Amino acid sequence: MTNENMKPFEPFDGLPEEIWLPLFELLKQSQFSIESWTPELAPAIYHELEHPNWAPWLEASEATIAGRATVFPAGQLLLRDQGLLAASVSMNRISWDGDPKTLLPWDQIAGVNNTDYSETYQPGGNTLVMMSMNVAAGSKGKQLPAKLIEYAKLWAKQSGIEHLIGSFRPSGFGAAKKQNFLLMSPSGNSSGQQPISFWEYCQATIPGTEKPLDPWLRSLWWSGMQMIKEDDQAMRVSVTEKEFEQYKKQYHPSNWYEAWRNSSGISTWECGEVGEWKVGTATPNYYDLSSNSTPLKRSFVYSESNVWGEIPLG
Repeated sequence: MTNENMKPFEPFDGLPEEIWLPLFELLKQSQFSIESWTPELAPAIYHELEHPNWAPWLEASEATIAGRATVFPAGQLLLRDQGLLAASVSMNRISWDGDPKTLLPWDQIAGVNNTDYSETYQPGGNTLVMMSMNVAAGSKGKQLPAKLIEYAKLWAKQSGIEHLIGSFRPSGFGAAKKQNFLLMSPSGNSSGQQPISFWEYCQATIPGTEKPLDPWLRSLWWSGMQMIKEDDQAMRVSVTEKEFEQYKKQYHPSNWYEAWRNSSGISTWECGEVGEWKVGTATPNYYDLSSNSTPLKRSFVYSESNVWGEIPLG
C-alpha cells in the first residue's frame, strides 16, 4: 500500500474515495502498511505477535494461525511498520440477527474442536467478528489498533457487512482483582473475600468523563465501541495438574495467588489474567466413597468473561 505504482486500497474500489483515502494517506505518511497474512507467515506472527501477548493456555498455535488465513484470508490483517510486524487482528465472519441474546460465547464462534474458524465461518454472513488483536511490544502507544479497526470498517462496508463486533478482554481486570484482594485482605487471609464484579469494572469510567477506566476498553471507546453485554462464558480451558503447576512456575509467577478455598478443598486461583482458575472438580463425585474416600483425579479449569461490543460502521 505504500508502493507508488500500486493502486491504493484496491479492495475498496466500490467505495467513494473520500472514505478510504484518509486512511491510505495516513498509512503512507507513517510508513505503515496493512495486508492479509498468508499461511506462510504463521510462524513469524506466532513468535512476534501471538506468543508475547497471550497466556500459553490461550494463545493460538502456528497451525491455527495458518488455518485462519486459509479459511478466511480477508479477515486476517497484518500491520507492518517499515516492514516489521507491528500488529495484527484476526476476524471471523458469521450471521447474527442483531439481538444480544443470540450472541454465542467467543469459544463457540472460534470453533469447538478447532479455533481456526473452519467450523463457524459463513462466507455470506452479515457480521464481522474481531476475535483477537495483537500489538508488538515496541509498537504500543502508536494507536495501531485504531488503524486496523478503520481498515476493518472499510472492508465491512465494501462487503455488505451489517455489524462489526468483538468479544473484548478488559486488559486491566487482572490487576484490578489483585488490588481489590490486597485491600480487602491485607493479611492474605481470603476468608470472606468479596470479589470485584466483572461487569461493574467494565462499566466503570474515569471520574468526570464517559471514558472507560479499563485501558483496552477505553482504546475501543475512541473507535466508537458500544458495550452490548457480558460474554460470561467467553473462554474455557481445561489442563492437567502438571500443566497447571508449570504455568504457576513459569508464567509470571508473582501474579499467582489463591483467592478462595472451601472446606472440600476446591479453590480459585488468580493468575493476573482476565479469567481465573477453578481447582477441584466439576462433578459431585470429588471423593470415591467406594475406596475409602480416596480423592479422584482433580480438575484444573480456566474460564473468563469478555465484553461483547459493537463498533458502528457509519
